[in-house]
Amino acid sequence: MKPEARIQKSIIDWLEYHGAIALRTNAGMIRTQNGSMVRVGEAGTSDITCCWFGQFVAIEVKTPKGKVTDLQQAYLDRVNTAGGIAFVARSLDDVVARLGR
Repeated sequence: MKPEARIQKSIIDWLEYHGAIALRTNAGMIRTQNGSMVRVGEAGTSDITCCWFGQFVAIEVKTPKGKVTDLQQAYLDRVNTAGGIAFVARSLDDVVARLGR
């Protein structure tokens, strides 16, 4: 498992343990059975989307040295402007510090 995937799993496990509905929501391209490519999700969408005690939360997961793209930052900004909680997490500790519990 890649380092970013391990961080995502630890975050989703923690969110679900605390009663959240948490989904891995990566966007990208997938190949269908006939070989054609299909876009899945909106470019820039955060890695994890969840409902945290009635609050919409978007979490972009990065390794300690990973960089947030302009599209990813724009999505996080849109969620925050709309009243949700959106942020970059480089570890489970970042999520715990931001959401508590």
